[in-house]
Amino acid sequence: MSTFSPSSFHRSLRVCLASLAAASSAPAMANLLDVVELEPRPVKPAPVVAPLDGPAGGDPPASSGAPTLSEGVAEVAAQTLEDVARMPWNVWVGTSTSYQTLFNADAVSNDYLVSYLDIVLTAELWEGTTMELEFEGTGGNGPDGQIPGYANVWSAWNANAGTYQSPDGFDRLLIAEGFISMGNVAPDWVLDVGKIAATNYIDTVRVANNSVNNFLSAAFTNAMTYNGPFRGGGLALRYVGSASFDFRAVAVRPDNSGDNAASNLFGGAQTTLFWNQEDEPGSLALYVWQNGGNGDRTGAGVNIDQDIGAHVTAFGRLGWTDEVDAGGPDQAIETSWMVGGEFRGDLWSAPTDAFAFAAGTAASHDATLEDEFVFEGYYKHIVNDHCEVSLHLQGIDKLAGDVARDLVTSLGVRVNVWL
Repeated sequence: MSTFSPSSFHRSLRVCLASLAAASSAPAMANLLDVVELEPRPVKPAPVVAPLDGPAGGDPPASSGAPTLSEGVAEVAAQTLEDVARMPWNVWVGTSTSYQTLFNADAVSNDYLVSYLDIVLTAELWEGTTMELEFEGTGGNGPDGQIPGYANVWSAWNANAGTYQSPDGFDRLLIAEGFISMGNVAPDWVLDVGKIAATNYIDTVRVANNSVNNFLSAAFTNAMTYNGPFRGGGLALRYVGSASFDFRAVAVRPDNSGDNAASNLFGGAQTTLFWNQEDEPGSLALYVWQNGGNGDRTGAGVNIDQDIGAHVTAFGRLGWTDEVDAGGPDQAIETSWMVGGEFRGDLWSAPTDAFAFAAGTAASHDATLEDEFVFEGYYKHIVNDHCEVSLHLQGIDKLAGDVARDLVTSLGVRVNVWL
């Protein structure tokens, strides 16, 4: 019979617990503090105490010097919990609130308030391996539930949260992301495993990829042709060994059911080329995807961004997707494009400010539907190290391809506060 080893059991249990935590939970924030290195801490062997008195009529049993299975499990569990509590967690907390008022919408309501809480925790589990947990809470639905277009053209936040506000006012709170990032699986390769955001890996643009920091509309944070889960359980592989290009591949479950775990997956891959990174940086991204949870719907896209001088970044997206008869207005989209630019405040002696504008269209497979035209512009002012305010003007013409729908516009304000 083999002797129980608490040290090997401890290592196995910690890996198991970390994997379970990542799988049951889920863009990482670029300005997080560096994770402090955690020194490994070996398990102390459980002490073996000899009985004071042996059983009557005989000598005390000889001790093998090894702890029993129950003693080993109890000690390993206690040690693991202690190590997790001692981990040097870095914590980032931020809130974002937007108010939007619509004109010519003919909706039930013309005023919308959405608030969003984001908490991100990171820690190093061991050398080369980190863990990230992101908690999100969102209250309010925004305009998209009542006047939907081809995509979440008014606010991307509901897509981020994954669901709409319930009628009883219960705020949504969820583990948005929870994954382990392993940078030592192979030289220059990083493997992320757990609940991950697929759009962190494909369909990326430097200045148009986040509904909290730049555009409110999902029409400009991702291609309107993109049809896939925002987050899901799975894995992503990244090549980071070159300054001139990278490669990313991602596979996630399109839902959280866990059924048919090896089939009906969403998969995507992207290659990005970089140039002039120290002068006027630019990039070109080529990506493909297939959504096994939506009739194996397939799509592809091209993204580009380019700095023009020190104060301007131009960008664009072009996307295509095939036709799948699965219902819903977004199923009609065949192609979409958008172009825009970000202008930083140094141009007008306001270095903490920025102005951005983007416009684009979504075209349908259905010849009876018109192209939907979308635009958004915003002006952002950073108040201090913990607060920024932005004003937004949005518009949609021929909403969801309806030629009878006139131009609908929105004025909004967004306030971000972080610690």
